[in-house]
Amino acid sequence: MSESKRDWFKSSHSGSGNCVEVRWGTDVRIRNSKDPGGGELTTTLAEWTSFLRAVADGEFDLTDHSFGSSTG
Repeated sequence: MSESKRDWFKSSHSGSGNCVEVRWGTDVRIRNSKDPGGGELTTTLAEWTSFLRAVADGEFDLTDHSFGSSTG
């Protein structure tokens, strides 16, 4: 697979703010679009698919704005 910029994809919902870019191949690579040379996260396609399903299911939605607080 070529290392060209066009191999990386950014969501069409991304504005000019902080965004991530993703590249699919034998694995999935994720990087900061504002710092493409700053490193990448690498995961399997199965793990990426599981993450996307969890996002779509609202698993990471904040419902009470108490993110980071202890509950017990």
